[in-house]
Amino acid sequence: MFIKQIIAKSFRNFDDLNLELNDSRIFIKGVNGSGKTNILELVYFLSRCKPFKAHNEDALIKIGSNEANIYLKFEKDKEEHSISSIITKRKKVFAYDDEKVNKLTSIFGQLITISYIPKSVYLFKSEPAEKRSFIDEMCSMINYQYLETLQRYRKLLKERNQAFIKDYDQDIINVYAEQLIPLAKYIVCFRNQILEKINPLLQKYYSQMFGSSDIKLVYKTNCPLVEDESLFKEQMIKQFNDNKTNEHLKKQTLYGPHRDSFFVLIDGKDIASYGSQGQNRLATLSLNLAKKDIYSEFLHQEPILLLDDVISDLDEKRIISLLEAVKNSKQVIITGSTNSNLLKEYKTYEIQNGKIIKE
Repeated sequence: MFIKQIIAKSFRNFDDLNLELNDSRIFIKGVNGSGKTNILELVYFLSRCKPFKAHNEDALIKIGSNEANIYLKFEKDKEEHSISSIITKRKKVFAYDDEKVNKLTSIFGQLITISYIPKSVYLFKSEPAEKRSFIDEMCSMINYQYLETLQRYRKLLKERNQAFIKDYDQDIINVYAEQLIPLAKYIVCFRNQILEKINPLLQKYYSQMFGSSDIKLVYKTNCPLVEDESLFKEQMIKQFNDNKTNEHLKKQTLYGPHRDSFFVLIDGKDIASYGSQGQNRLATLSLNLAKKDIYSEFLHQEPILLLDDVISDLDEKRIISLLEAVKNSKQVIITGSTNSNLLKEYKTYEIQNGKIIKE
């Protein structure tokens, strides 16, 4: 997996950008507000079909323009491919290898990236929905069946919740529950499987950058964590039956993977409550590096690493540890405001007045 070219017109603060990348180690330098993060967001958008923030697609269009056009050429399995998008204030249209895409799921996962941005430091302090989003994106990327199951689950969940709002008969609500249960089991068991695989990787990277602290990711679910289908169904039906009144009062489904979350312990203490900002930052970075290894194992592809302003947050020792941790990655793109002698192996591109200059 290797990005070769990025083209953008009227995207964020770029009028006309044509960036050819022939290097595996790239450092994009620029003062704050110059647009270095925008380049990473462009790559992220074409790999995920959504911006860093789900609600700000209009903000991707340069002020004064009606639409943004973005294009990315990359190499995968020794073949060249492209993903492009036209973004207007009403819609977004994607193309893969210059052919219009009608279903976004058909290009999701074609360009595999791992992104770390400064706001990631708040992941462990965030709401459960954001944590689920982190898990679901990862699981969907490595397992298309998971993505399909999750979509079916969300559709049925919405219908069951509507049944509560419209005061449908309990028999109808029970039918929805029966349909949700096998989907819930698949989602919960796969999430648990992947999070268990992440833990030793999380420990490895955190220890490498921070020291000997014990770190552990803990999966939180109100579903039974059992592999046996009949036992899972029996326990879920009991939960639904025992809480009929409460669900009707709140008019929503109270049990299932849509309520899941996770938290991280460092030396047995919840990092969200007791960890320093530095610990949260390094734990989040370590989690993303662990995700890189998960992608490599399941997809047999080295994801492209997008690390925004990461070196300004780390001291020299930890920058060295980070660069060592990513040395085997196919392509790494780092942004920052100042040069570092530790990035000698990285080809530097500097943003000046909306233009990129290769040093």
